[in-house]
Amino acid sequence: MIGVMKAFLQKQRPFPLLPSPSFVVLLFLLALLPRLLALGKYITPDELNWVHRSVLLHQALGQRQWAETLTTGHPGVMTTWLGALGIQMQLWLRPSDQAAYEWITHLAWLAPENTAAFPQLATFLSAGRIAVALANSLGLVFIFKLARRLVDSRLAAGFVLLLALDPFVAGLSGLLHVDGLMTTFTTISLLALAVAFNVQSQGTTNQENLRSSALIRVPIWKRREEWWLTAVSGAAAGCAILTKSAALTLVPFVALAFGVALVVFRGRWQKLVRLGLVWLLAMLGIQFLLLPALWTSPVGTYQTIIGTIFHETEEVLPRTFFMGSYAQSHGAAFYLVALLYRLNPVVFVGLLLGAWFGVRRKWRVGWWQRPYRWLAIGWPVFFMVVLCLATKKYDRYLLPALPMLFLLGVLGWGVLLRQRPSWTRRITLAGALVTLIYLATAVPYLLNAYNPLLGGTLSAKYVMPMGWGEAVSASAQWLAEQPDAAEKTAGVGNGPAFAPFFPGKTILQNGEYVREADFNVITLANLQAAHFRYLPCEQQNVIHCVRYDGEAQAWIEINENPTQVEIPWEPQGITLGENVRVLATGTIYQLFQLDIFIRWQLLQSVDGRFNVQIRLLDENGQEWSQVEMPLLNEVYFYPENWQPDEQPVWRYPLALPPGLPPATYRVELTLFAADSGAQLPVLAEDGRFAGVVQNVTEVEITLPPLRQPAPLGLPDAPQPLLDGDLLFLGQANLPESALTAGSLSLDLFWQAAAVLPDNLQLQFWAGDTLLAERPLSRFSSGQWQ
Repeated sequence: MIGVMKAFLQKQRPFPLLPSPSFVVLLFLLALLPRLLALGKYITPDELNWVHRSVLLHQALGQRQWAETLTTGHPGVMTTWLGALGIQMQLWLRPSDQAAYEWITHLAWLAPENTAAFPQLATFLSAGRIAVALANSLGLVFIFKLARRLVDSRLAAGFVLLLALDPFVAGLSGLLHVDGLMTTFTTISLLALAVAFNVQSQGTTNQENLRSSALIRVPIWKRREEWWLTAVSGAAAGCAILTKSAALTLVPFVALAFGVALVVFRGRWQKLVRLGLVWLLAMLGIQFLLLPALWTSPVGTYQTIIGTIFHETEEVLPRTFFMGSYAQSHGAAFYLVALLYRLNPVVFVGLLLGAWFGVRRKWRVGWWQRPYRWLAIGWPVFFMVVLCLATKKYDRYLLPALPMLFLLGVLGWGVLLRQRPSWTRRITLAGALVTLIYLATAVPYLLNAYNPLLGGTLSAKYVMPMGWGEAVSASAQWLAEQPDAAEKTAGVGNGPAFAPFFPGKTILQNGEYVREADFNVITLANLQAAHFRYLPCEQQNVIHCVRYDGEAQAWIEINENPTQVEIPWEPQGITLGENVRVLATGTIYQLFQLDIFIRWQLLQSVDGRFNVQIRLLDENGQEWSQVEMPLLNEVYFYPENWQPDEQPVWRYPLALPPGLPPATYRVELTLFAADSGAQLPVLAEDGRFAGVVQNVTEVEITLPPLRQPAPLGLPDAPQPLLDGDLLFLGQANLPESALTAGSLSLDLFWQAAAVLPDNLQLQFWAGDTLLAERPLSRFSSGQWQ
């Protein structure tokens, strides 16, 4: 009789599949498939950086160089672990890719201008993406297991299915990047903590009953369930922090959550304190396990990670588009607007329903005593407030806040269905249909999905920054199909997204050298930067438009008369040290920049490395500009990895400071041994010693007159002198130190507001001692304009 009743009830359940292993497998596959859609379709700007870092980690692990396993301060450890795992699997399955791997290991560093490196790095991108997609899909299965402990199985299923099929979440979770992995680990950490609190709130009555039963043998992990769950939460938080330093936000939030738990669960403070220590130890323990750099230098490693956070807050940010403004920084409204545009429409309506029922008090009494609810509400608010404090803002940064909002949205629908149970099947089917349509309309460019309730892409292009390499990659694929593509040159703003798909030469759209390009790629982001002042499709030189999501996303322009930049070479024939030869030098003068080209050659193979220093000096020996960098070839290899008889040409850009006086300047070259810092001797063609500094060329420079102080970038307001006739604009940064009996150079900026007296002088004093008296400038002050 009991068996018959059980079978009958099973048939009456609306969703009999949910508790079965079949649903878990289905969930994993549904999560994995959209996360693999980016394979071979497009490359985002940052992913090839993560391939390079994964290669560095793989190399460090193979050589047991533990200190080198921290490849960046982000720190991106979980991303590089998965990338390295994917690389190893690919090398096992396809040994021919070992050559590309070795090529990558020779890179001094990865620079945006080194477009030749991007096709090599792209060799291993798909392997890394698959590893990340598998990890995030498995994470969703674990999230479902935890969510079932907190809410009804149907709500838990709806929650994870929305996460699995949401275009924005799935799109970022399938990239070799940090945001998707951080989101997965953060969600696991918060849900595991919520389940631990939930077990704690129920007390120990059930466990005592189970232990007292002679017929039931309770596993040891079940008896101490809250301890294991807390440890899982801490370990997941540690993985999130290892993925991205922004996850450090979890530490104060979890501390705040334990503080709230002390108030809600009064009388259990001792156990909560011990649980907090377990969480902290698990978080630190997993970090020491997965980051070998902590084994050799724990303090230095954490300083690097934390220092990266402060460095990013101080760095000069690229300008981005938001609500008609193209600026380096946007206000706190950015993330609120981005959230509205990136929310799944089903979740968006669910949140509105939840808020409506909350105002009408339709939530069950005592809902606030359920830990997962105040964790789900508190985390998105807390995290987004922290995000708003940072100057660097991108919509993908808010991804870790979304899963808890998805859970709240599902709970909002749950309250409605509790009020109207007869609507359950219809609303479930309608929600599934909307979710699938929303996903299908974004395929294959999932990151281009925007909330259709706010107008989707049609309105988002006037509000949010558009595109993350998708249109650039599509343009490269179209050009690759054209005749003689391998002999062509294309100018783009996003080299990593373009070069792996284009067989020709890729150059960046900056400086004079873009004139060499046969094609130029313009994207929707370029139009946003120009405030939509022109329509590329209406221009005669546009040969193709890339369209998807109902919008033109990129335009390919043809350059009918590409101009090859000619370098005026001057033969040199000098040798620096015993092995490095300078064959020729060339100079190209651009506005506010002087490009020095040097053609190098090794007389024989070398093991050492060298630093090149180039200085711009006036006739008095005053230095006005300098560049110093390692000696490299065009693909950023050190000399030890150069090919025999190779003659690489390198461009050294000398920035010309605004206000540079018109005069004849000389360019000097010095080569240093990287290990000792010693200057290498300059040997003439006959072998005669010619000093340690080589005069490369002399050049006449005349910059446009500086009428406004803004280009100088001085922080302070001008100070009027001589009754306002002379303005002291400011000074360049002082050197950190000066040698005794040496000289100290000061760069002072002035502006005449009226006709000045002739030969004005400056006096420099140290206390009562006059150090020096110098003219205001090389030109008599009476001749200033």
